[in-house]
Amino acid sequence: MRKLSVRIRYQIKDLWIHPDLLGWTHRFKRENAEIQISFPESSADFSARPWETELADIPSVFPVVNVYDEPEWDSRTAGVKLICVDVVLESQLPDERPENPFSGQYGSVLSAECERATKHAEAFVGEFLGWIRALSRQPWLGMVDERPRQYGRAGIFDAESGESIGGVGPQITESFISSRKRMSLSAVQGIAKNIEGGAKVPVAQALLADSWHLTDGAQSVDKVRAVILAAIACEVRAQDFLRACSTQDNQPLVDLILAKGSGLHYYLHTALKAISGLSLKESDPALFKHVETLASNRNSLAHEGILSDRNPMLVAAPEIAQRVFDWFEERGR
Repeated sequence: MRKLSVRIRYQIKDLWIHPDLLGWTHRFKRENAEIQISFPESSADFSARPWETELADIPSVFPVVNVYDEPEWDSRTAGVKLICVDVVLESQLPDERPENPFSGQYGSVLSAECERATKHAEAFVGEFLGWIRALSRQPWLGMVDERPRQYGRAGIFDAESGESIGGVGPQITESFISSRKRMSLSAVQGIAKNIEGGAKVPVAQALLADSWHLTDGAQSVDKVRAVILAAIACEVRAQDFLRACSTQDNQPLVDLILAKGSGLHYYLHTALKAISGLSLKESDPALFKHVETLASNRNSLAHEGILSDRNPMLVAAPEIAQRVFDWFEERGR
């Protein structure tokens, strides 16, 4: 039995701290592991080493100069870009280490221990930064549950002798996505026309884009917020469509119908039928069923704080909303 230490650096978004925190460390006990978090003391502390040629050379810390000088207040501020987490755990590594530490039985045990240490580190740093984001009032740090990105490879050491054993880190991967997502010339020309005309991004479209980001684009997927945003996006888009149906003659009726009820079922069937003669429920029953599932999960989150067990979502929330948007688009308003 020997102690193994795994050191992982994480990149964060310019956490502002008082200079007293430079070089700060704290050790925690977690199950069968010890976890230490460290703030950098200098700009070079955790940044890329000479052999890490694939890494952007990010300074660990930098002085923040764009702050107010206030009387009787110490305004000195440092910005942290990189933090370090060390995980020390008991290991069952064999006594004899091969030339390649990731080969054979030794490598199997080492890989398993590194994976265990990485899970400890990721869970801990997520919890730590969640508290930082919630209490610091620094909105640029990201969403509360967003995990930071690992910076470079993790270092593996004998915790007692400090001897380096090897390194492990994120693998370089490629993801293939449909080229249909690319921007076309006509789409960009349309954007230019909207800007020239003073148009703003529609609220419904912005909410849908954020839902897509939280589902597919964020470092930490957040399906809960994605569901809420997608449901609201559908409601706003439906209301926009219904208001676009109003004329000078039926404006009071449209206002009355919109004031009388709310919710996706109401907007996409009852109100829509009364104002325009259309109905998503009648036009596309399968899509309407997905919309009802989206609404059920949104309501479950709003009232119970959890996704619905009774109505699991079979299609991603932004995909449902996108289909609703496309349905409205086909109808020309």
